[in-house]
Formats: sequence, structure tokens, C-alpha cells
Amino acid sequence: MIAAVLIWIAGLLTAVPYAAWHVLFHAPREQYSLLITFILSWIAGYWGVVGPLIMMVTMRSIWRRLEQAANQDQRRELLLSPESKDVAIGVIASETRLPKFLARRVYDRVVQRLMTQQAGRR
Repeated sequence: MIAAVLIWIAGLLTAVPYAAWHVLFHAPREQYSLLITFILSWIAGYWGVVGPLIMMVTMRSIWRRLEQAANQDQRRELLLSPESKDVAIGVIASETRLPKFLARRVYDRVVQRLMTQQAGRR
């Protein structure tokens, strides 16, 4: 995630101003649409592409660790980890089209209910 943010900032500080300068002063008319599209897509479209890729990599690593967990306690610790919580909140928010702060409340309520049910079984 940090690398993706650094790449976006680096592009925002180098490639976008250069493309804007080039389109204003040196580009022939045939390059206008390409350069303007690059500028707009870097500013607004970067996270639309990179965000799902980061989520996919994170989910894959969580699933691999779940498969490698030896017992139920290790699985429970993994599912309650902050990384898993972030992925679950992201999935809830994207699937139900809720804002993330509401998805976080839903996640907390579900975990709380599961914990009380599990405590009642013991």
C-alpha cells in the first residue's frame, strides 16, 4: 500500500506536471487527447485500478495463511487480525454499497454477536 501511494505521489509530482507543460507548450494537436487523458486518468483513475489489485493481493495472502493455520485458535487469531478486519470491511462496503464507516460498524456488530454466541456455547 505504501509503495502504491509513493508511486502515485511521484507521478503526481513529475509525470502530470510534465504532461501538462508539454500539452500547453510543445505538443502537436494530435497528442492533445492522449496527454489530457493521461493527466486525468493519473489523478482520478489510478486508485480505481490499483485499489482492487491491492485488495486482491491482501485477500490472497489471508486465504493462504488460513489454509496453513494448524488449529482453530490460529484461524481465529488470523480472522480477528487488523489486516483481515480491513479486508472484511472493504468487502462489506463494496458489496452493499455502504460507506466504510457503516461497514465498520456492521463488522464490529457481527464479530461481537459471534463472540457472545461462542461464549454461550462453552
